[in-house]
Amino acid sequence: MIWMFSVRIWTLMCLFMLALPDCRVKDAESACHGGCQDGWLSPRTKFVLHVTAEVAQDLVRHTGEFAEEFGHTGGVYLAHHIDREYLPEGTQAAPLWVEGFSAMFEVIADIFESGRIPTAHQLDNATGDLRYKEKWHLFQAYGRQGADAESVLEALVYGAKDDWEDGEFEDTHCEGEEWTALPTCPEHDFDWDLALDILAG
Repeated sequence: MIWMFSVRIWTLMCLFMLALPDCRVKDAESACHGGCQDGWLSPRTKFVLHVTAEVAQDLVRHTGEFAEEFGHTGGVYLAHHIDREYLPEGTQAAPLWVEGFSAMFEVIADIFESGRIPTAHQLDNATGDLRYKEKWHLFQAYGRQGADAESVLEALVYGAKDDWEDGEFEDTHCEGEEWTALPTCPEHDFDWDLALDILAG
């Protein structure tokens, strides 16, 4: 009888140990008090990504001013995060790609502005929306050699990460009340790997 009791105790202990991972997941989720959207995107991470997308709209065009003259996209803001095989060459193709790259960031910023999260699926759907009909030819130029929604979202996250970690973003954009009013989240603030997995994964 004693050995049967011991086996039952051992079985209960094993079942308890198997339940621990689920408990830890629940504890991690409940530890997030920063108002994270969809349980992962913290307000501060979202702010950095959103502002980076807005800045990229203009900076991509500005740094791509010589694409027509030189026929390549070298030096275009965030273009170094796009696979080289996706970058066109030629005095006609290169400037169109730059305009398309910029337009993709415009759509990303609009999605953020609407309160949604610009996953690759959301971005694909948005670029087909009639409100962007006049930019459809630019989206096509951007993707003609294989660049897609995942590509520009990767560039966004890597660009935001680089600007944040070198202090440039904080020095430029984090002085006002909009930033200081944002709640912090120790669990998800500036988790760039997570952002990359969910946005571009």
